[in-house]
Amino acid sequence: MKNLIRQLLSFNRRQQRGIALLLILLLTATTADWWWPPEQVKKSNDKDLIKLYRAEATEFLKTRKKKQTNWVNKPNQFASELPDRSETPTLFEFNPNTLDEAGWKKLGLNNGQVRSIRNYMTSGGKFYKKEDLSKLYCIGSDDYMRLEPFINIPQTTPWPVDSASSTRKKWPVFKTSVPIEINGADSATLTTITGIGPTFASRIIKYRKRLGGFVKKEQLLEVFGMDTLRFHQIDPMVLIDTSLIRKININTATFREMLKHPYLEYYMVKIICQERDKQKGFKSKNDLRALKPMYEELFRKIEPYLSTSSETEKQTVTQ
Repeated sequence: MKNLIRQLLSFNRRQQRGIALLLILLLTATTADWWWPPEQVKKSNDKDLIKLYRAEATEFLKTRKKKQTNWVNKPNQFASELPDRSETPTLFEFNPNTLDEAGWKKLGLNNGQVRSIRNYMTSGGKFYKKEDLSKLYCIGSDDYMRLEPFINIPQTTPWPVDSASSTRKKWPVFKTSVPIEINGADSATLTTITGIGPTFASRIIKYRKRLGGFVKKEQLLEVFGMDTLRFHQIDPMVLIDTSLIRKININTATFREMLKHPYLEYYMVKIICQERDKQKGFKSKNDLRALKPMYEELFRKIEPYLSTSSETEKQTVTQ
């Protein structure tokens, strides 16, 4: 072992000279600043450096001030989003369901806030109590505390009227007190429900088509954008006819047809098709319970949409 270490650490005379030269070069490079200072340091003393730094600082401040002046004088592309500070907001008693854009601006809201409120109303939104205004993301806590004492929402809300032209706006409002069956309703019928505008009506119909129909009201929460607040708002006005459900015959449906259903994922459809080919068809939809990846909760969700019968079933849902 000692001989091996000695062989590794031993150098001949030529190698020793090379190592010595390398050490001298490294030492020279590390101490060069001591005996060979930069040209600027040679020619400059401390007073010159101080003057140089002050001149650079002055030039920087002048450039910065010039940029700030240009930014102030330049037209602001977002000026339309800012409130007009030249006009003092006027507070007055108002109903947020009927107040027009000019009224919101008079209260001190900017164009962006007014546009957000208008979009909320257009999509079927409605204010039932004062706190509903604070739930809008565009209304900050300061704005709500300032407006809250002046909010007055009556039990029945008429159509919003433009104070300038005395004409009704096109914001949708509640039009019917009769519950609507949603598995057979078209878009125009759905918009008569409080809280459902054209956008949500379109989303409900698209999801209903993928689903095959609604089995229970809570499935509306699966529609994109539907929250619990809106759901509780429309819940009393919704009826469901399960006889209109469009079912999937698991013995004849293709892979792609089953995959379109929102409750059936790729791996589950693949296993269903494989087992169907092995068994040459399912005798009952309960046979799916025996599949390994199938769990009880999923089976209960998809069971109303499955069929193995060859009898003619209703395959269309009125759109």
